[in-house]
Amino acid sequence: MAENITQISWENIAESITEGRCILFLGHQATVNYGNPDRLNSFFEDIVNQHKNDVDSFHKGDGLLLFKNDDAIIDISRKVRNFYSTDFTSALTDKLVKIPFHSYLMLSPDSTINAALQKSGFAFQHNYFDKLNLREIENKPTAGIPLVYNLFGSTANANSMIISHGDLYAFMKQFFGGKNFPNTIKTMLNPENTDHIVFLGVDFDKWYFQLILNFLDLDYRRYKRYAMLQENTANNDKVIWEKHFRISFVPNAIDSFVDNIYNIFEKNGKLRKVAENAVAKKVILPNILKLVTSMFDSTALTTFCMCYFPEVHEQFTEEQSKSTRINKLLEHAKQTENYTMLLDQCKDENAVQYERFKPYFE
Repeated sequence: MAENITQISWENIAESITEGRCILFLGHQATVNYGNPDRLNSFFEDIVNQHKNDVDSFHKGDGLLLFKNDDAIIDISRKVRNFYSTDFTSALTDKLVKIPFHSYLMLSPDSTINAALQKSGFAFQHNYFDKLNLREIENKPTAGIPLVYNLFGSTANANSMIISHGDLYAFMKQFFGGKNFPNTIKTMLNPENTDHIVFLGVDFDKWYFQLILNFLDLDYRRYKRYAMLQENTANNDKVIWEKHFRISFVPNAIDSFVDNIYNIFEKNGKLRKVAENAVAKKVILPNILKLVTSMFDSTALTTFCMCYFPEVHEQFTEEQSKSTRINKLLEHAKQTENYTMLLDQCKDENAVQYERFKPYFE
């Protein structure tokens, strides 16, 4: 059922967002492909051309690589991680992070929303689905400290990303078996806790996405669902989403959709603010310094900053010592009031070292 954007009750959606009763799903078209619809496909096609002896093909319909040499998976996964770690922030994501959503459920491994939150100086928590391990979410998502959750793995762990058919089958085995899926997400998606579900930039043509939403009980009739209709969505697929999942499609209006919600919060003075978002606890800087110093040699530190703190990486020069680079990283965390993101990324990289030097806040 297509719906004109003027028929939507924006005030109701805004109220659900404020109460934490609106679930936002973000796909490639809102992050990686925003402003360049072919960017992701072009990247993977280049991977195939560069690794003809290792990769058989890239399947656009699935968004997955088919490997013919498993020994190449590690090296190619790193290239994919670096691509998804690129700064794809935009005017759209800048508005999305200022709208006080309690959570952002990412249908891509990219770190775009993380970067947008960091740029705006907002504290947040990050986690992702790991097909090998259960990663529980420590704190309930709030408008003050929202959750960014990557459903298909994350750049924080290249092995968690789903880039091949083998990865997808391993993911489905764990996911549909009810394993490794955190209780916090299950609670968020409970029909008793949610009124609205919004899909922005989502690739509805992927066959496995229907199975995932069905498993998450998102075909439950109580929800009010909205999605931006992508130009490449087949009509037969659209009928399934409309009739079974009862999604109201708004044709090609992702920017207008976000603008309407953003304008309500801006008018009411309710956009997310740094002052309301900052962590009040006092930082134990010596422990953070010990953690970063122990975790990284000079090369690993450079890679870490390139992936997660590109603003810091841009300040690096060849003659700088490791300690100088660490000081720049910690100074950046201080200036953005976002030690939380630094610690979350360190924990993802090496949980053992992270536990070793706790606590980090008084």
